[in-house]
Amino acid sequence: MVGGGHPFYLKNTSSTSGTNNEYTSGVTRSGSSNSGQNGDKLIIDVPSDAPSALWYQCSAHSGMLGKLNIFDSSFSTST
Repeated sequence: MVGGGHPFYLKNTSSTSGTNNEYTSGVTRSGSSNSGQNGDKLIIDVPSDAPSALWYQCSAHSGMLGKLNIFDSSFSTST
């Protein structure tokens, strides 16, 4: 995820803003996370014990958030 001036964080809940409840397992950043500069990147190598859902949120704008559903690599949508 490239923030483009919005410092995004992964959270284990959607009910907090800023950097509270940050999820850091497997997460790396490049660039300066709170600089507001383009090119800041948030990358996650999802660990096997990750929760089934995480939320991404801009630490400066509480309304800029979304849910990420985490699936096992063997997950299939076919029936």
